[in-house]
Amino acid sequence: MKKEKGNEDLRITTSLTSICYNQERKTMKEKKTYNHAFDIAFAVPNSQYEDWYDCLKHEKQAVINALQKRVREVFEADEYMEAIGGVDTYEEGDITESSDGVKVTIDNL
Repeated sequence: MKKEKGNEDLRITTSLTSICYNQERKTMKEKKTYNHAFDIAFAVPNSQYEDWYDCLKHEKQAVINALQKRVREVFEADEYMEAIGGVDTYEEGDITESSDGVKVTIDNL
């Protein structure tokens, strides 16, 4: 039986490619990333509405301006650690879209 050099080279190359691919996957799994949800309180002065929901619905620009001002103030005054709270954290994974169009996060294994 005669050995074919070309096939042997192909097997070695394929094996090396598999080793490199598996090593890269292992490295990628070790680098975890997280998604954090934060909250911050702020006020919208001089609203035309008694109810906060109506203010949010009808005075969108005033809400945006007040939020931007508050964020700027807490960071400039170095008060952000006291002013911002953590609400939730999860490990990020692959995001896929289900058949009904809803985005679903699949955690890294």
